[in-house]
Amino acid sequence: MDLTLTHLVVIGLSAVTAAMMFVLLKAPASVRPPSMPAPEPCADLVFLFDKEALVDCTAPGLIRSDASGPKSDWDLLLQSFTQRFAGLPGRPSDVDEDEPLECRSTCEEDPARVLIRREGARTIVRLHQPVPQDIGQILYEQNSLKRQVEQLTYMLENAPAPIWHLNTREEIDFANAAYRGLSGAPSDAVDDEGRLRQVFEPASVLSDGPQRQAIAEPDGARRWYDIHSVRLPTGTHNFAVDIDAVVNSEAAQRNFVQTLAKTFAQLSTGLAIFDRNRQLVLFNPALIDLTKLPVDFLSSRPALLSFFDHMRESKVMPEPKNYASWRENIGALVSEAGDGKYSELWSLPSGLTYRVTGRPHPDGALAFLFEDITAEITLTRGFRAELELSKSLLDNLGEAVAVFSNSGVLSLSNKAYRDLWNMDHQTAFSEITVFDSSQTWNEERGPSPHWQDICDFVLNNRDRTEWAAIIGKLRLRVVPLSGGATMVSFRYQDVAAVPNAKATAASH
Repeated sequence: MDLTLTHLVVIGLSAVTAAMMFVLLKAPASVRPPSMPAPEPCADLVFLFDKEALVDCTAPGLIRSDASGPKSDWDLLLQSFTQRFAGLPGRPSDVDEDEPLECRSTCEEDPARVLIRREGARTIVRLHQPVPQDIGQILYEQNSLKRQVEQLTYMLENAPAPIWHLNTREEIDFANAAYRGLSGAPSDAVDDEGRLRQVFEPASVLSDGPQRQAIAEPDGARRWYDIHSVRLPTGTHNFAVDIDAVVNSEAAQRNFVQTLAKTFAQLSTGLAIFDRNRQLVLFNPALIDLTKLPVDFLSSRPALLSFFDHMRESKVMPEPKNYASWRENIGALVSEAGDGKYSELWSLPSGLTYRVTGRPHPDGALAFLFEDITAEITLTRGFRAELELSKSLLDNLGEAVAVFSNSGVLSLSNKAYRDLWNMDHQTAFSEITVFDSSQTWNEERGPSPHWQDICDFVLNNRDRTEWAAIIGKLRLRVVPLSGGATMVSFRYQDVAAVPNAKATAASH
C-alpha cells in the first residue's frame, strides 16, 4: 500500500499528540519482550520488529495486510514506505548492527527520513516526520484532493470505454468496469492467482500509434477496438475505443467498391478514377482495350500526368504541337474536369474517334470516361452526307418544293421554292406555318380557294389523298408523306417559257 497524504496527516497529528502516543507505548508485558526497554515518548513513529515480525509500534494503521497473499510484517512496512523512501533494506538482516541505516525521501521537498537500527534479532524503525506549521492548509488540500480523486476514480470506473493499467511486469493492477465486463462472468475475469486476465495484447507489443484488435466477447460476437496506449514510468495506461461501426462501414465500402468494379468491368466505356493526390486508383478492362496501356503500368497507380504521357506515347490521344503547351493543356484539362466541364472528341491518327469526359468525384477525386464513338461518328457523317446530297438534289429540281410537318410548320424547302416565293425558313426569326405561307401565296398569286384547301389538308390526319390543281400559270400538287407530313410543290405549266424559278418569280 502506498504512503498517501492521509498517512502524512496521521503522522503530523501523531507528533502533535505525543501524550497520546505515550499511552500507546504502554503495551501489555505479554506483547513487549522483557529484554527490550519501552521506547521513550517522542514525536517520531517507532516500529519494533523481532526478525520480520512486528512486536510493537506507535502507528499500527500504517501496516495493513491485503488480499494479495501471505506477507510478513516487514514486507507490509516496505509496501507502505518503498515509494516514499529510497534504499530501504529488503530484510532486517541486511542492516549492519554497527552502522544504523538512514533513508531519505525520494522527494527533495519532503524532510522526512527513516532511521533503521538493528540489535541482534531486534530491529527498530523510526520514522522522523517534522510537523508542518500549516497543518490546517494541508488538511484542507487533503480533503480537496480526496474529492478530486474520488471523482476521477468514479469517472474511470464508469467510463463506457475499457480502461486498464499494466505495470512494468505486464500485470494488470487497475481495470474499470467496462474492461472487466469484456471477460464475462466475474469468475472468468481473474486467473488462478487472483490476477485480472488480459483481454487485449500486452502493451509491450503495441505500436506507437493506435492498434486495431478484435476480441470475442462473452456473447460470441467479434468486436473491433482501437487500442491507445500511454507509456508511463510505472507501466502503460491503455484505452480501448469501440470501432465496430467504422470496421463495418469499411467492409461495406469495400463490398460496394467490389460491386462497382464488377459493374465497371462489363462496360464498354473506359473508366479511370484518380484520387485527390491525382493517382490512378480504379480502372476497368475497357480502359486497357481502348488505351492499349499495359496492365502492370495501370496497376502501379501512376500519377495523372504519367498516365496521359503514356497515352500520348501510345498515340491514343491527339499529338500536341509542342510538349510545353501539351503540359499546359493537361493542367487545363484537370481544372475543367474538376468543374465537370471537360468533354472533348479526340480524333486519333489511327482513324478512331474517342469522346473523353472528365467528372469530379467526392473528396477531390477525378473520373475520366473514354468512349469509342467511331461507329457513331461514321454513321453521323454518312447521314450528313446523305442530307447534303438530298438537299443538293432538291435544290437542282425545277419544281418548287416545300414540306410541312403534321403541326403545320414549314420544315424543308428547296432553292426553287425560296426563289419563287421569296421565303426562307432557315433565316426566319420564327417558325413559318402553313397559314403564313398561304398568306404569302395569296399576296403573290392572288386569292384562291386552294390556299385554304392546302391548310386543311396539312392539318388533317385522316383521309389524305394526293391531289392537284391549276392556279394561274402554276400547277399545284399536294402529296401526303409519312409521319403526317405534307409536300406542296409548284411548277409552271410551260416550263420552257421560264428559264429559271428566280426569273419567273421576278416577273410576277
